[in-house]
Amino acid sequence: MRVEESVLEAGWKLYPNPASESVVVESRYLDLTGAQCRVVDLAGREIHQWTWRTGQRSELEVADWPNGMYLMEVAKDGQRQSLTFVKQ
Repeated sequence: MRVEESVLEAGWKLYPNPASESVVVESRYLDLTGAQCRVVDLAGREIHQWTWRTGQRSELEVADWPNGMYLMEVAKDGQRQSLTFVKQ
C-alpha cells in the first residue's frame, strides 16, 4: 500500500483545537469518501457517527456538545486513525 493510500499516514489536520462551534478534519493525502467516522467522549460514550461524504475535508458541528475532550475515529479499508480534540 502506498503512503497516500494509508489512513495512518494521511497527513491529518484537525482544527480549531480547542473548538467551540465546529471542528474541521482534513486528510492531506487520502480521499476519505465512504470512511466510517465516530466521536466518543473520554468515558467511551459514542457522541456522533457519520459516513464521510466526499473528498479530503469534513466539518462537524459541536456547539451543542458538553465541554470536554473527545476522540474522533476515522476508519477506512480496515485501517483506523484516532484524533483528539477539546470542545470548550
